[in-house]
Amino acid sequence: MTTDRSKGRFTFRTAAVLFALSALFELVGMTQPVPLFGEFRGGTAALAYHLIYALLFLVLAVGLWTAKPWGYHTIFIGGVLYTLDKIQFLMSGNITQEFVSMIFRGQEQLLQAVGRDTVMLSLTLVVIAFVLGWWGFAYYAYLRRAYFKGGGG
Repeated sequence: MTTDRSKGRFTFRTAAVLFALSALFELVGMTQPVPLFGEFRGGTAALAYHLIYALLFLVLAVGLWTAKPWGYHTIFIGGVLYTLDKIQFLMSGNITQEFVSMIFRGQEQLLQAVGRDTVMLSLTLVVIAFVLGWWGFAYYAYLRRAYFKGGGG
């Protein structure tokens, strides 16, 4: 017989592994500049940005794997942080334009063929899809919140 606590165990543990990998990727890229508040920032700002996300992803990984109640709450805290970060990215028109130029550096003919407006629309839709994906996961967690009641799954 399956209990409510075990429902979602595979999904949450899979997500925990993926969040742990995301934390590692943040640590590997700690020196990379980040789009923040209308410009690309490096140095201490980029380091802090990457460390905050690495810590968030690591806390999520542990919370999801161990089924702790604080892991459930971290999903929503992370969702708010992630959403605000992506909103500020999309609202900084000049930085999104610069981001597209960075992506297509050396491939300017391709950018011209596809069209900058098409690429910008695609980027916007992808960012929105990622934010909606986070909140879809949060809704799933809400539906399976019994998993987080006892810890350990």
